[in-house]
Amino acid sequence: MLTAHGCRAEVVAAALLHDTLEDTSLPAGQIEADCGPEVLRLVQWCTEDKTKSWEERKQATIRKMEQPGPLEAKWITCADKCANLRSMAADHQQIGDRLWQRFSRGREQQAWYYRQLTRAIAQLPDCPMVRETLAWTQELFGAV
Repeated sequence: MLTAHGCRAEVVAAALLHDTLEDTSLPAGQIEADCGPEVLRLVQWCTEDKTKSWEERKQATIRKMEQPGPLEAKWITCADKCANLRSMAADHQQIGDRLWQRFSRGREQQAWYYRQLTRAIAQLPDCPMVRETLAWTQELFGAV
């Protein structure tokens, strides 16, 4: 999605690594050494603080997307959420509401998060990735 959107290689690299700091023990310095400071900066912007509750982490992501910040990092978040929604919609078609059992928070909490986040994403410059994110959110959770 980001390549199709015309993003630079550093943005695509950061997107591929966006969950690395929160989900692995790889130190930030290794990302910087291997990929450069720009990739690290974008990955850090996208990283959630796993010491916080799910609700606190998701609210922090929503706030980041609503406030001024690096547009390229916001594109990464948009692409990530679009891909997640795409997968959820495909799985929902296959297994229905059993899908929500896979998440630590159920459908209602997921709906809250994706609706709020999609409102922030809708403020990004219009592009196919933004429109697709809005469409998947509406398909899965109703009006945004």
